[in-house]
Amino acid sequence: PDRKFKVDNDNTGSDGATFVTADQHLSQVFEVGLDGILTMIDVQVFRRGLGAGDLVFDLLPVIGGVPDANLASSLATVTINASDVSLTQDDFLGVDLSAFGITVSTGDLLAVALRGTATLSLGDSFLWSRERPRDYEQGYFRNNTTESWRVVFDSDFGIRTVVDTPEIPEPGTLLLFGIGLAA
Repeated sequence: PDRKFKVDNDNTGSDGATFVTADQHLSQVFEVGLDGILTMIDVQVFRRGLGAGDLVFDLLPVIGGVPDANLASSLATVTINASDVSLTQDDFLGVDLSAFGITVSTGDLLAVALRGTATLSLGDSFLWSRERPRDYEQGYFRNNTTESWRVVFDSDFGIRTVVDTPEIPEPGTLLLFGIGLAA
């Protein structure tokens, strides 16, 4: 398959970052730009100090333009150890989704959601790079799992998506295949 980045919101040199803890969940909605298998999402997240417990990544369906509030409906959930998250703000953390077999089509709306497993500590925390003004789909936050998602004021969180697209044979290959079938 051909590996392609389709959504690329690189917030290198971003104007800020927002805390990700058990009390502060964040989400970024994005529109899929290719047909294929969603195999990787890179998230521009970093940690201060030792990190605040584990970082939990969820890929959520989007309902009415907003991430699904029910975490049980997650299409993929990956728990990441704090030591695997960079201390550098501009770095991306690759989240491998290839084992989930998530088929996507152009125009699908999905949401990346991040949550920590520990309460906020300014010295040991995860932060997700953000950029203003908003260039693509909306970013969201919620204070705990019982609240609905709220818009992060005109901000995008840094993500990149990788979609493996099926190989398309060259016309000459198709012609040879057709001749072989005819024979």
